[in-house]
Amino acid sequence: NGIRTEDSNATSGSTNQGFGNATNSSNGRKERFGANCPLAVQENVGLFDDSQSNSTVKNNFRDVVLLVACNFAYKDFLTNWQFLASKLHLQWAVLAMDEELYNYLGNQTAVSSDPNFAVGGEQTFRAPGFNTLSCNKIRMVLSIVENCNVDV
Repeated sequence: NGIRTEDSNATSGSTNQGFGNATNSSNGRKERFGANCPLAVQENVGLFDDSQSNSTVKNNFRDVVLLVACNFAYKDFLTNWQFLASKLHLQWAVLAMDEELYNYLGNQTAVSSDPNFAVGGEQTFRAPGFNTLSCNKIRMVLSIVENCNVDV
C-alpha cells in the first residue's frame, strides 16, 4: 500500500523542530481511524490547530489532513516550510520519502514510506528515482485516504 504501518523504527521522543504540531488524541478522534492509519495522520488531522487558530473556517477542515512530501535531502526546505506553516497555526503530517527523514522526524509527525518504494537523495526530473518518488506519493496518499477516513 506504499506505507509501512509499523512504527518500531521511529525515534521515540524525536523533535518536530519546535514547530508545535498539535495533537488531537485527547479529543476522541482516534477511535474513528482504521487500524492501519499512521499515528502522524491521527495526531495531525484538522487543518488548523484548534488551540491556537482563530480562523472562522477551521471547523470546515476537521476531517482534512495536510500532507507534505519530502526526503532527507530537502530537510532544510521542509524546516523552512514548517516554520512558516506553524506561524499560520496549521497542522500537517510529512510523507517521509526515505527512512532517514522518518527517523529524524519520528512517528508523530512523519508517515513512513514502504522501503520498497523509498527514494533518498536529490532526484532529476523524470529520472527513474524521480518517477518512483512521484508514484510513491500518490500510493501513500491513497493509502491514507482509504485507511484513515480523512480528506487530503
